[in-house]
Amino acid sequence: MGRDGPPHRARGVEVLGRKPRLVRRLQLLLFQLQDVLRAREVREVVGEAQLQAIEDANVVILMVDAQADVSDQDAHIADFILESGRALVVAVNKWDGLDSYVREQTRQILQHKLKFLDFAKFHFVSAKENTGLQALFRSVDGAYAAATTKLSTPRLTRVLADAVARQAPPKHSLFRPKPRYAHQGGSNPPIIVVHGNAVDQIGDSYRRYLEHTFREAFKLQGTPLRIQFVTGKNPFDDRD
Repeated sequence: MGRDGPPHRARGVEVLGRKPRLVRRLQLLLFQLQDVLRAREVREVVGEAQLQAIEDANVVILMVDAQADVSDQDAHIADFILESGRALVVAVNKWDGLDSYVREQTRQILQHKLKFLDFAKFHFVSAKENTGLQALFRSVDGAYAAATTKLSTPRLTRVLADAVARQAPPKHSLFRPKPRYAHQGGSNPPIIVVHGNAVDQIGDSYRRYLEHTFREAFKLQGTPLRIQFVTGKNPFDDRD
């Protein structure tokens, strides 16, 4: 189904269409994660068509049952959404049925099991009582805006320079990577391309540091952010 087509439907899965101004008229992509606790593979439960629907969506709402455990399989589905680069909002449903102690325990479990979704906003809602849904929809709009935002090259480069000034990349062997400038390489999800000397040697830890820095500077909540490194010249020409 094309990106501007109607929602896909299958086993509790529906996909937001590609027209953001019609978002409230369209069905939400809701994963009832407890339905797949025993599945060995995501594709055994969801199917190729529905996984493609995730990839074609603008925004995914991942619905978790607050009164059920979050399994490793749940996290695997969430990871697929992340790897697909989809903007994401997490809805924790049936929140009204929990007391304060269980709510705190549930928050901690979600924080642990879904910690790789720290870019997404979590909403604790009750579909039955119709509570928390307006804020949820606002986050859907915000996630779409973040995923499709335009990032100017001068500002990206300034943010990069400030980040490097605060914390330079660690040395790799005899030389230190030297990021020089950055520009936007794509959107939905945003891609930031960093150019410089030996930047292809930058490790995951510094990549996460830059991701956090760019995310905070441009308020990119609700969307994955991808950083690509492009090396310009021989790194040994510019050693520390």
